[in-house]
Amino acid sequence: MEWSIFITEKKDECGVKYTLDILEDRWQPRIIFWLGFRPFTIEELHQLLPELTDVALKEKITSLQNLRIVNPVVDEENKYSLTDDGNDLRNDDIWLPNFLEEQIKFMKNKNAICVCCSYSRIDEKSNEILKPVIAKKVITSKDMQAVDYVGTLTGVYDQSKYGKVYLKEELNSLLDDYAFFIDVINLEGVAYGNPKILAKYRLRKGSMTNNKKKLIKKHYLFYKNVLNQNLFKSIYSTTKWGITGFFKYYSK
Repeated sequence: MEWSIFITEKKDECGVKYTLDILEDRWQPRIIFWLGFRPFTIEELHQLLPELTDVALKEKITSLQNLRIVNPVVDEENKYSLTDDGNDLRNDDIWLPNFLEEQIKFMKNKNAICVCCSYSRIDEKSNEILKPVIAKKVITSKDMQAVDYVGTLTGVYDQSKYGKVYLKEELNSLLDDYAFFIDVINLEGVAYGNPKILAKYRLRKGSMTNNKKKLIKKHYLFYKNVLNQNLFKSIYSTTKWGITGFFKYYSK
């Protein structure tokens, strides 16, 4: 299985290569997760990750230091901490420590090439808000014609069968993540949603996701120009997306 997280699929991979390296490792996301709370010594990290040997843990940390995710130890307490890049990974949307393991297991159980999962929502101070978003159990190509039920936060694609699927750079970020998962699901016509909550989505004031009015035109143009829907179908899809979004973001 050669699985991929959405953000690794840009053709040039500039700026996200280190993310790909991290996500392909089982333990590095967990190290980043714990270091996001405070600096730890190697002994403290080993207590948090007892399955790793001392040698293996040091190798993982060294790899993260080479990627400029973890700072070199320079203080007298010999504690490891995250760099600014490491904090950017940790403090935006969050995968729980068992995210990758659970998603890959779920993917194998479903014999699927694409899966997503449920997630909770947090504010800028990491307080949980609103109800968790529970993943749709079965997501078909038809479902994706109006609503992106997969999303960039939790979507995982197994590229071993069909190869890599790339972002459409010509969209110039016009819902290119949405288009990506439409292309992926069209390969076999279906994806599956894991009911387990394995991630946290951060809602920020003033963000595009948090301002639905700004997204209405963006979605309409996507349905019309990218999915080639006619006028009435585009309006229908935009309306369905809006209603789904209303209940998703305003139900407490």
